[in-house]
Amino acid sequence: MIAFCQVSTAAHFSSASRRLRRTCCRNDTLTVGAPFCPTHRRNRVEKRPGTGVSILLPIAEERPQSRISPTCTFTPEKPARVAVLVSGGGRSLENICEKIDAGTLTCCGVSLVIASKKTAGAIEKAERRAIPTSVLRLRDFERDTARFSDAISNVLDEYNIDLVVLAGWMHFYLIPPRYEGKVVNIHPSLIPAFCGKGYYGHRVHEAVLEFGAKVTGCTVHLADNKYDHGPIILQKAVPVLDSDYADDLAARVFEAEKEALPEAIQMLVAGKLWVDGRLIRVRSESVSKSV
Repeated sequence: MIAFCQVSTAAHFSSASRRLRRTCCRNDTLTVGAPFCPTHRRNRVEKRPGTGVSILLPIAEERPQSRISPTCTFTPEKPARVAVLVSGGGRSLENICEKIDAGTLTCCGVSLVIASKKTAGAIEKAERRAIPTSVLRLRDFERDTARFSDAISNVLDEYNIDLVVLAGWMHFYLIPPRYEGKVVNIHPSLIPAFCGKGYYGHRVHEAVLEFGAKVTGCTVHLADNKYDHGPIILQKAVPVLDSDYADDLAARVFEAEKEALPEAIQMLVAGKLWVDGRLIRVRSESVSKSV
């Protein structure tokens, strides 16, 4: 007979093994194992001499912890240089600029707008504010994502960008190491629901309604090299009403986005965010940033 028992710590081994030993014959194999824990990726087996008992213990792996905010101290006199990547009309771009003008989003300024098509309405909005613009179209790179992403990164380098905001950006940006932790995305649902490749714009809201979800919202997260996958900075919930059509729901979710995205940007430039595995920790006070 093979008997199994889970223990939370090695300290609980003795009592667990005694209880099981009473139900096992001398030649039976007794294994005492650790419970599943997401932070435990490997296990080790300890054999206890003279007992016929093996104990399965987790090897805890330390989760990486690092500050994710940009690497300079940002002040009103030395604001973070923000690039906004857009594919459409630029409503989120306009919202960010208005928050900066009103003084509710501080220590940063929009220094560059990159559009994925020449007809994007965001270009006109940027030009009215004398913000430099660049148009990079995927088709001009033979739909090669790597070359397209390299071109984006090169333009960001040219303008010494500190923080990249994907605001209605419809293409995959392959983030190089030098911009890891410096790219933020906003998605119009509560990740991990209704997200991933193919979920963008009205498609998200239509999927929410078709599924019959009662709550949706928006998510601001650090972007990584997977669709809608990086650690979540903040989320705002929006109720789904029985009378909603996709346009109705999209309008209410965008109102939540107008608050969520500037709030996340403010926390980033203030140096309040730390990454701990997939968790982002928020500090109530600004922390010093290493140069």
